Amino acid sequence: MSIALTEFAMACTHTYVGIPTGYSSSCCSDYLGFYEEGFASVGFFENNATASHYPQYHRSDDLKEYVNFEQLALETKAIAATVAELAGVGAAAKAHGRGV
Repeated sequence: MSIALTEFAMACTHTYVGIPTGYSSSCCSDYLGFYEEGFASVGFFENNATASHYPQYHRSDDLKEYVNFEQLALETKAIAATVAELAGVGAAAKAHGRGV
């Protein structure tokens, strides 16, 4: 993961969504391949202890019945806020003269 991008995403998450953020000791999720190829990358997870706190994570029984859609919506907002700020169309970017 990219430390600078992770800290940026954490700041966006705090500003726009207000949910707790932190570093995880989890390794090697979907973003890792991008990072290994030199792309800045970050992972969004349910908590900062593990990549996922439900036992079906990345297993054959990983079904929608086990998805916490409220948490997924919060993480989606955090990702959207981060992308908007990176694109220069977020509120913070506009307030600092970087917006489109």
